[in-house]
Amino acid sequence: MSLLDNLTSPSFRVNVSGGVAEIVLYDVIDPVFGTGAKQIKEELDAAGEVSEIHLRINSEGGNVFEGLAIYNLLKQHSARVIVHVDGTALSAASFVAMAGDEIEVAENSWLMVHNPVIDLAGADAAELRRNADLIDGLREQLIG
Repeated sequence: MSLLDNLTSPSFRVNVSGGVAEIVLYDVIDPVFGTGAKQIKEELDAAGEVSEIHLRINSEGGNVFEGLAIYNLLKQHSARVIVHVDGTALSAASFVAMAGDEIEVAENSWLMVHNPVIDLAGADAAELRRNADLIDGLREQLIG
């Protein structure tokens, strides 16, 4: 059984069979231009009661806050979560991968962790200082 009814991203899908869900996240983590937390939550809710979730990742990462929401959805789910890094788990995808009870990284796969960054244009000094504090706080939260 495939849950593809409201799917907008061709690189994200959830398959369910015998109480096991497989989430294929081969996409950027972004609610508009890729796969977001709301989409994953809706698909997991539609999957019903599952005892195991296999999360397959090949993602360049994306929006840090969407990544945190996906991480928390998986950590709070009652199912055992097994993460498979099939190609890349870069940036925000690297900490989504940490939601697994078991994490398998293929020998030739890449996991990239870096300090959080922000794109700012037209910001004055006060705005830059506020954002620097935000980034520092976010970095400490992600390290935890």
